[in-house]
Amino acid sequence: MPNFVRIGAVEDFPEGQGRIISAARKPVAVFKAGGKFYAVNNICPHMGGPIGAGALVGTTVACPYHALRFHLDSGRSADEFGHSLQTYSIKVEDGAVLIDAWWAKKER
Repeated sequence: MPNFVRIGAVEDFPEGQGRIISAARKPVAVFKAGGKFYAVNNICPHMGGPIGAGALVGTTVACPYHALRFHLDSGRSADEFGHSLQTYSIKVEDGAVLIDAWWAKKER
């Protein structure tokens, strides 16, 4: 069951850049590319690099530690190493950016 929580306003996320946020105590990298939002686990599965600090080209991000690249829409590696990132559903409602924090308890 989805558990969408607010992580900021649309204007908090610059086009073509990543931003590292904490969503229910989980480090998540949020990107805005081509006007669309993407959210992936911020921890690179190779060496633990901060994905949100990586260079973005289109909808592919490179880990700043070893330049492994990942597709933001699927989380799959753009290189032939077989690593992948967890992706998270994200949406915009009334100027607010929300992420599905399915791992957290739903607030009542």
